[in-house]
Amino acid sequence: MKKTLAATVAAALGALMLSGCSTVADKETTLKWAGHYNGTGLTMSGEGQPVEVTLDQYQCFVYFPKKQGELLTGFYSLKGDVMELKTSGEGRTFYFRTTEPGRMELLDDEGNPVANPPEGCCVFERN
Repeated sequence: MKKTLAATVAAALGALMLSGCSTVADKETTLKWAGHYNGTGLTMSGEGQPVEVTLDQYQCFVYFPKKQGELLTGFYSLKGDVMELKTSGEGRTFYFRTTEPGRMELLDDEGNPVANPPEGCCVFERN
């Protein structure tokens, strides 16, 4: 319970720190997708892990893989039905398919559906 609360607080603080990332954003798109998402992502070795993602209206994000315990931050953009999240600093990119507002599907590092995903993997829903 304490870890989840700490993670939620850390994600919220990260989102607040990033709230000034960009003042030039497509408001319709960002408001449609802004929010806090929970789902199962992948570790570097391909195992499933709980992940929280927060998207704000300024096209900034916080990606929190709970097993690794680190906050990744950066900018997101929507190209067609694929959302691209690019981290600041280390240059990592995450891709999600956006089929309906409030629901995203994690894609692989090239933007394709994940091959042989672990059970329960890859769907993120806004809460």
